[in-house]
This record gives sequence, structure tokens and C-alpha cells, in this order.
Amino acid sequence: MEVDLDDSVSKQTAQDLKDAYLEELKNFQPALRSTADDAANRTASTDRCLEDTLYLIIEESLNKQATQLLPQGPRHDGETMRQAAERILLEKCGSKLEVSFYGNAPCGFYKYKYPIEMRQEVLVQKFSFIEQH
Repeated sequence: MEVDLDDSVSKQTAQDLKDAYLEELKNFQPALRSTADDAANRTASTDRCLEDTLYLIIEESLNKQATQLLPQGPRHDGETMRQAAERILLEKCGSKLEVSFYGNAPCGFYKYKYPIEMRQEVLVQKFSFIEQH
């Protein structure tokens, strides 16, 4: 079977493609950025503040004082960063928290300087973040 490459139906120029994309863009309606959880002020929901980055903060005892921190813990020998993040999140938050990890490597880190009374053991701790949903 022979294909006629000069057939105008089978050709699409870059301009035709751009015009089609622009037409599709005209019909695009962005999703609302405010949800029912925003209106009800449900601060425990992740279906809120869609324009902001939300961070999971837990309360831990640091030097016998309640402190709010990101979930954290050591990475064990042989563990990948992702495996450590999954284990630590399970240990700190339990199994009822529904999460999806988007990557295997840290997407950032946070450096924390411990209070003076705790500096005999550790002066600074570096925490890695793995993006999750």
C-alpha cells in the first residue's frame, strides 16, 4: 500500500498545532483553590490551602519540653532515604495516615541547631525531606 505524503489531511504544521493548543487553552477552566475544608476551617485536612505548601508537624519531647517538629528519625544501615522516610512516618504518625511518596531522593533539607543544654551530644542536625502527598 502506498501512502500519499502530499495529502493535506495527513499534514499538520507547527502553526496548526499551536492554533489547536490555543483553542484548547481558551476552554480551560482552572479548578477552585478554595475547598469545603477551607470554609469549615478543618486544619487537620490536607484538602485545604491548595495554593500553599502544607507541612506535617508533630509534637515531640525535646529536652523534656514539648516541641513541634517535622517527623524525624535516623536512617538505618542498608535503608534508602525513601525507606527511612516511610518507616519514620509510620513510627511517628501510625498507619492511619494516608500518604503517597513521589520520589526516592530528598527534595530539600533543614538544619537545626540544638539548644545549649543539649549540645553535649549533638550541635547541629540536618534533616532531609522526601516529598509526599
